[in-house]
Amino acid sequence: PVGTRRRMLWIAQSKRDDKAQNAGGYVFGHLLESDEVIRPDAWSTEIIYGKPVFHRADVTKARSRGQWKRLGKLVRDEEAPVKYLNSSGQGFVFALFGDWQVAP
Repeated sequence: PVGTRRRMLWIAQSKRDDKAQNAGGYVFGHLLESDEVIRPDAWSTEIIYGKPVFHRADVTKARSRGQWKRLGKLVRDEEAPVKYLNSSGQGFVFALFGDWQVAP
């Protein structure tokens, strides 16, 4: 329905709105923060203006090996990073891993 599509578009565009975040909202894939990734098993719920829209529950924070280690989890050896993050001005590149790539 058109109303649902309009609501989905509004929620997806307001990516940091607490109501959208807590109400099982939606997010455009291209509006993610630099350390956020979409789970590999996620499906886009809609294509709006040529951009995929995902459930916010399918978005997770990616972390470096060191960050996962501080949380008491280890990244499995065979896992490849899901994202690379360049540090501004320092010349470092961080490999980021999702929560599905770690062992407790």
